Amino acid sequence: MLYAKKVDPDRKRTFGVMTKIDIMDKGTDACDYLSGKQYKLEHGYIGVKCRSQQDNNKEKTIKEALEDERKFFRTHPAYKKFADSQGTEMLAIKLSKLLEQHIQNKLPAIEKKIEKNYKEYTKILKGLGESVKCENDHDAFEYLTRTIDDYTSAFKDLLEGDSEFTEDTSYCGGSKIYQIFKFFCEQKIKLIDPLQDLSIEQILVAMRKAYGIDPGLFIPEEACKRLIMQNIDTFKKPSEECCKHVYDVLDQAVSDVMEHGLGSRLKLREFLHESMEKIIDKNYKFLLEFIKNKIEAERGYINYDDDNFKLVKPYIITDKDPEEVDLDHLEKNFGLDRELFKVNSAILVINKSVKEARDTQKQQIKKSVRVVDLSDDEEEINWNINFKVNIASGLTREDYDNIMYMRRVIHCYFEILKREFKSTIPKYIVQFLVRRTTSEMRTSLQSSLHSQEDIMGLVEEDTEVKTKREIAQNCIKQLNISMKAIKSMKRAQSNM
Repeated sequence: MLYAKKVDPDRKRTFGVMTKIDIMDKGTDACDYLSGKQYKLEHGYIGVKCRSQQDNNKEKTIKEALEDERKFFRTHPAYKKFADSQGTEMLAIKLSKLLEQHIQNKLPAIEKKIEKNYKEYTKILKGLGESVKCENDHDAFEYLTRTIDDYTSAFKDLLEGDSEFTEDTSYCGGSKIYQIFKFFCEQKIKLIDPLQDLSIEQILVAMRKAYGIDPGLFIPEEACKRLIMQNIDTFKKPSEECCKHVYDVLDQAVSDVMEHGLGSRLKLREFLHESMEKIIDKNYKFLLEFIKNKIEAERGYINYDDDNFKLVKPYIITDKDPEEVDLDHLEKNFGLDRELFKVNSAILVINKSVKEARDTQKQQIKKSVRVVDLSDDEEEINWNINFKVNIASGLTREDYDNIMYMRRVIHCYFEILKREFKSTIPKYIVQFLVRRTTSEMRTSLQSSLHSQEDIMGLVEEDTEVKTKREIAQNCIKQLNISMKAIKSMKRAQSNM
């Protein structure tokens, strides 16, 4: 009982059996235990009267012994009140019910564990691939040709969403590429702001440089083009990063597909991985060159004649402050797409109002003007010219209007570019990297296979792999037997 208390302190799993209850000393009995007064157990106690050595010598049968036991409990002065719950027969019934109850409680977990192990060993067996015996190069070539066809189909299925081995909850293959495109459009491209690092001083310098020696009458178009061109490179890094992420997905897909059926043939895995790496690398380099040319094309020709740009032109030339622009009017009368062009705080931020800027400018001019009396001696004026732009003293209305115009043009044009890149970059990646790889891989792998000298070496597998396959097959066999036994038990319980 001490040991039982140690391993089962709550006494919920302990069952009491009192043997030799018929040979206790006179004047003593086990009633306090049978009633649970002495040491209470969850499942109680059952007393049994076993056959004695004399009974064995007389060759008393089990039937006779059971009848003798029943008579003992029915006639014993102390135990007759417990007679209906005592004896070997009641012990068997009690144990059977407890075992049945235990099985019912544990059966779902056991069944679940068997199913889990069955899936795991099935996956292992599938990863090891089928056992193939190739007598000559012809047999090996036929097997490798079928393997390449299966591998190509599985690779395409993984990218197109029809794969059978995407069991976990993480994205892979085509679904992962889609998430990359989504992040590229919603985060990387959408958040590009050409005005973020473009200061007012830079705009003024660009305009005055474009005027050259002339004082300038109109806003120079060349200044706007230069500012746009120098910021178009902001699309290069996110576009190349998007390409690299998709490249990594394809590279991972090459290994993922190999794990299902080619795990046992290391030389074949190396052959496929090297061949696929060459195909993907070739298409990846072509894609990067294409995107580079795309960015150069955008830099080389600033198209103000774009229809979308024309839609926002009425807003660009307005003399209203940004907060006063009626977008509803532009949307209704000019077909403005709100997503294409949004008025936000990035258009122009000046701490002083136009009036304050002009007043400050007047004060600065008044302070710098010196009244010269020609009748007096001429006073020498030093040529202290400041060649740096300084807006601390304020802006003229003309400067303000020109800056507003330039920023609006740049902002509008970049909204068009962002829409263009969000649409075209994913298309380029799919066409020149994904589609080209899947369309070329079967032909390229077959061609590489023809150039292999050791065909038989590609189908060889280690002895260790064969042993693992046999173990997995035996485990699956035993698990199938266990699942059939559980189904039989369930049917038996439902019929009870």
